[in-house]
Amino acid sequence: IYQKAYHEDLVSDFAIIHSVDGVCTITTGMDGLLHYSSFKQPNLEPQHSGEIEYFDYPLHNISATWCESTTAVAYSGCSRNVIFSIRRENAPKFEKFLSLRISMPACCLQLSSEDIVSHDNSKTWKLILYAGAQDNNIYEYIIYLKLTSDDIEYKLGAMYTYSAHVDHVRDLCIRGEYLVSGSDDGTIKIWNIATKELIHSIDAHDNNVLTIQSKDNIIVSGGKDKVLKIWDLSSFTPEKPVIELLHVISNQSVIKSLQILENNSICIGGADGTLKIWKVAEDDTLIMSQTIETTPITKIEQVICGGISYLFTSGKNNGLTIFG
Repeated sequence: IYQKAYHEDLVSDFAIIHSVDGVCTITTGMDGLLHYSSFKQPNLEPQHSGEIEYFDYPLHNISATWCESTTAVAYSGCSRNVIFSIRRENAPKFEKFLSLRISMPACCLQLSSEDIVSHDNSKTWKLILYAGAQDNNIYEYIIYLKLTSDDIEYKLGAMYTYSAHVDHVRDLCIRGEYLVSGSDDGTIKIWNIATKELIHSIDAHDNNVLTIQSKDNIIVSGGKDKVLKIWDLSSFTPEKPVIELLHVISNQSVIKSLQILENNSICIGGADGTLKIWKVAEDDTLIMSQTIETTPITKIEQVICGGISYLFTSGKNNGLTIFG
């Protein structure tokens, strides 16, 4: 229903934030551009769109979270800096307030937020960032953020380094009290966020684990070995980390991205530009297969707006494609 090229090169990643009257997208590009667009309910009609910032190096990753009326984002590229910005509701631009430097460039970012009421009844936001890096580690940062009408106050909290894998950390997701990581070493690891302990390690793929997602009692992973795997965690506890491999689905190309949909179907994006939706059951039914790109689909996100399901995808079209 919509396709727009925002960049002069591949869109490497994007984040979606639900706002008061619709959704906002923030895209990172290999052209070094950070771009913002908004879509209004109920039909995701395009509204505002514009450049946020240009960098002299490619941008690779972005993650965002919604703090009441404010969007907070973290993004990174070929440099070792992870940059934090906020955009207040109805504000014309993003405000950059922090740059953190890690030992090697990040491969993936996962940003979330919690609200805290301070002693003077003002609202402070606790931002939690996980960065999976090329040095095989996962970095955890805590940032306390307080916004006034004309200023941004922040304080760095605790930092922790997970000695996670023996190769690049490619993707991260949060499953309740656990952090789940996928790596080029072919493993998926499950970490206790509170204790920082490794709970379980799965020898998941014969090659790089490129994308992982978790929902309810399953973890879904896709890799360079062209295989989609679905793992059952219904009996999983820290004391008895039982994980069962439920389904193995072969694909014709490397699986670059995936999304677990609301109906528990699984959408995958291939390196060959093909978007597929699988209904996972005993017979693993392929619902839809459509070639939408000529090169890899780098990201897939589902948005429910006005009771209608939409799929956002990115790739070599240098922008976003929305299916409804």
